[in-house]
Amino acid sequence: MSALRTKQIAGIRYFDSFPGAAVGETPIVLIHSPGSSLDFWTAVAPALRRQRRTVALDLPGFGGTPRPPGRLDLASLSAGVGTLLDAIGVRNAVVAGFSLGGAVALRTAADRPDLVRGVALVSGCLFSARRMAERPFGALTNPRQAFALGLQFLESLIPIAEATKHALLRSKAVRVLLFSPFVARPAALNPDRVRDAVSHVNAVYTARLVRLMLSSRRTRFEDLMREVQQPAALIWGADDPMMTATDAQRAEELLNVVLRTELPDCGHWPMLEQPDRVVGFLIRYARHLEQSGSRERLGG
Repeated sequence: MSALRTKQIAGIRYFDSFPGAAVGETPIVLIHSPGSSLDFWTAVAPALRRQRRTVALDLPGFGGTPRPPGRLDLASLSAGVGTLLDAIGVRNAVVAGFSLGGAVALRTAADRPDLVRGVALVSGCLFSARRMAERPFGALTNPRQAFALGLQFLESLIPIAEATKHALLRSKAVRVLLFSPFVARPAALNPDRVRDAVSHVNAVYTARLVRLMLSSRRTRFEDLMREVQQPAALIWGADDPMMTATDAQRAEELLNVVLRTELPDCGHWPMLEQPDRVVGFLIRYARHLEQSGSRERLGG
């Protein structure tokens, strides 16, 4: 069961803090990586909602949102984001995309600039994802990355009852075994938050993720980034096996990056490993957009 109280509109499952106690003029929209669900943001959304209207959604074909007709690609996923934001009246938002969800955020920013004030890429690994899709066997030369990918696919193929999954994740040894390829300190992860985050990871969604990654070979992420006119922000973990400082540097060459933060002692899941830092980063970015309206760079 999700820790976030969700709703359904236009067939899309979503969380929305409105009309709660949120203040500030820039909403923050949270986009998960395809293959998972909005529940990856359960450690971040409750804290964000106290300062900004906060929205999280299940992308089409994942979580509680049905698969759209036709091709499952970046265009159909970003169209789902646009459909939801139109339906609930969100405009000029910071759109934060995690991992491959960063590509969805970029596509949304490029296609619907009326909806997006700025884009935040959280472990945005766009270049790594493309390289893996184009040269999957070449990725095996990186043992940690290969183990992480193999483990993700293996876990998704094994059906585990929710009660059993919850009990297993309470063991530090199990968390170390399952998540050490992804995070810096798996034993320190909150088991309830991790359970929510992986609750929708299964073989069907993993297969859809693979198809999406393969279809990304037709998308030049460099060209996609060049389409985005809004200011951007980058945050990632120093121990991330998927996104590196080199990837961040390449993104800075293509985007108007006004804020970048590399988190020490953090892997690929900063919203679960260091949720307070992610919340602070997103609020700082939103405030910069609100206060300056300029494109000057913020310090890291």
